[in-house]
Amino acid sequence: MSYIKAKEYLKKYNLEDRIMEFDESSATVHEASLRLNCSEGEIAKTLSFIVNDKPILIVTAGDTKIDNSKFKKEFHIKAKMIDYDNVEKLIGHSVGGVCPFGINDGVDVYLDTSLKKYDIVYPACGSSNSAVKLSVSELEKISNKKEVIDMKPNKKAFTLVEVLAVVAILAILATLIIPSVTKYLKGGKEDYDENLKKQLILVAKNYYAENRDRLPKVNGNISSYVTLK
Repeated sequence: MSYIKAKEYLKKYNLEDRIMEFDESSATVHEASLRLNCSEGEIAKTLSFIVNDKPILIVTAGDTKIDNSKFKKEFHIKAKMIDYDNVEKLIGHSVGGVCPFGINDGVDVYLDTSLKKYDIVYPACGSSNSAVKLSVSELEKISNKKEVIDMKPNKKAFTLVEVLAVVAILAILATLIIPSVTKYLKGGKEDYDENLKKQLILVAKNYYAENRDRLPKVNGNISSYVTLK
């Protein structure tokens, strides 16, 4: 019966030919994505909540969760989903086939901004083995949405514990690396000094040989004869 209600609703918008039925279950986001060969995000997931004793629906991208703090800010109450056994009674469709089409009177529909990432989405169609192919703009038009809201979680920031853990790891790496670098640089300087000394001795020997066994003048005087090793 739920499938018929949803199909009749879509027929009013000449969209009944977009409906697809499957031999296997499409009740979960994962199952629906397998049936449709699409990403889980492209499945338009419809969640049912109770707000001040009134049922509402929120349609989100299939890979998006509801942020509890945003829900409370929007509706001034903690998020509470409708009990499994009461979904069909309050919404008009049973779990696995819940969609915003052919629902009971008085049920407000909200669309989440996560849907806008996609050109095409696939909501259920009243049963646990059906879906309908719609553009997001078509979904906005025919769902009789009350409002478009942002319920998707914000990107997670680093916690203080995570920051401290990173700092500790960097400190450990520093204690391991710095001594090795220092030793390397010190060894490099010693090699440089030794090479410079050899170069100076070689220059002095050449000068000594070419200037009658005399070294350069020191304070204006010719230096004494010396022997260079």
